[in-house]
Parts: sequence; structure tokens; C-alpha cells
Amino acid sequence: MSDFVHLHLHDQYSILDGYGKASQYCELANKLGYKAMALTNHGNVDGVIKWQQSCKAAGIKSIVGIEAYMVPDLRIKKEKEKRYHVVLLAKNNAGFNSLLRMLTVANLDGFYYRPRIDPALLLEHCGDLVVGGACLESYINMEGGIDLLKQLGKKTDVYLEVMPHAMREQAKFNQHVMKVASDLKVPVVATNDCHYPEKHHAKLQEVLLAMQSKKKWKDKGFAAGANRDVIAKGAEMLGVPLDDLMAEVIAGMREQAAALGLDGSLAGQGG
Repeated sequence: MSDFVHLHLHDQYSILDGYGKASQYCELANKLGYKAMALTNHGNVDGVIKWQQSCKAAGIKSIVGIEAYMVPDLRIKKEKEKRYHVVLLAKNNAGFNSLLRMLTVANLDGFYYRPRIDPALLLEHCGDLVVGGACLESYINMEGGIDLLKQLGKKTDVYLEVMPHAMREQAKFNQHVMKVASDLKVPVVATNDCHYPEKHHAKLQEVLLAMQSKKKWKDKGFAAGANRDVIAKGAEMLGVPLDDLMAEVIAGMREQAAALGLDGSLAGQGG
């Protein structure tokens, strides 16, 4: 279990989406023997200080990032737009400053329901970041997404993600990811897209999703969070559904984690 590194995880600062405090995640991760863990909240770094403090207290390496919303052009704002996702992890303090610069632009210039970045902004500031493929809503699915992946790969470290969630769409996407990765020689990591720490938190997270979508459980079309797994589902998840490839995936995950991390200077700030 200790070889597994969560590189895609949301806590309470993924507003109306993530459940659980940094301290809860870190206490559980310590019991499970994890050595490092990343925080990737949606469109903000508001929880970074608490995350670093909690990781330090638990003896876990803190990796800081975001899951950003991406559109083709942040200047264009239209109803029912399609927003794509990209995971951005800071390699160092310069990378964290790059996250802050992009989030500033995303909020001041690109905000439309959500803070949004675009490929041009990411390419300008990606040098000290590791760029992850994210979930089913990955940026590689947007028009020009594969070309963007190629461009990013020339400027910084990139990887794609496979997830074990029991959905037909996810299994199909995992296969697509593996083909793209093989064709372009891009590393793959296994992630769990954690949105709550333990199984009994699932219903609590569904309450947040219901509030976000302004729906009730009985409403038609309400998608509950049944497929959003927990932090404990780490190494044991890796037999699903690509067990013949997972040794390579785990190795890539450890390599990514080893290259990441701020110097901890933020952890002494805030409360």
C-alpha cells in the first residue's frame, strides 16, 4: 500500500464537491503507510496551508496542485460551454507561483461560472509544473487536445491518468488513454480522483453534489457520487481493469511523486 501515491484528490476546498478535511485525509494516509499525497482541488489553492500543515504533522510529503477548468479560449464566454479538466502539480515554489498567476487570470479574465484557463495560458506558465490528464473530462478530449498534449510534452513533464471506477465510460476511456500514451510515449499513472476519505462519507458528499446541482436524490438526472472512491482504495485498486499494465503505472506514479513538492515554507503560515 505504501508504494501508492494519490496524485488526484479533493478535500473540502473543492466547493460543493469534495468532502473531508486535510487532517482527516492525512491521519488516514499515515495509518495506511502512504509516503506522499497530492491535493488537487477544483480551480483554487485555498486549502494549501492547512494541507501542508496536516501532511507535515502526519510525516507525509505534501504535493500541491489544482484541477483546473480549461476552455479553448478564456476570453469567449457562452452558455452551456464545455469545460475540460487538467491536473497541474507544482514541482517547486516557482511552480506554485505559476499556479497563482494562472488562477489570477482565470478569476479576473476567464471567470464564467468557474475560473477558467486556456491552452495559451497553460503553455506560457507550465515550465515548473507537471501536467496530468485528469478524468473523463480530460483536456485531451477537447478539439486540439492531443496536439496540446504534444506541445506540453516539449515544455514540461506530462502524464495521463487511468482510474478504476466501475463505469463503462471509464473503462473505455482508460483504454483510449493507454493507446494515446503508447503512441506518444507519455507516462501513465493510476489515480482515484478521491472526493472523500472513507466509505461512510459517501452520502455526505452526495449532499454536496445535490446542493451544487440544485437537485434531490429522487430527481431524474441526479448523478450521485457512487463512483468517487476513497483514499484507502490505493494499491488494491490497481488490478482493475488493466492489471497487465499496472506495474508500469505504479512505477510512473512513484517517479512523479519523487520529483514534486514545495519547500514547505507555506506550512508555517495561517491557522
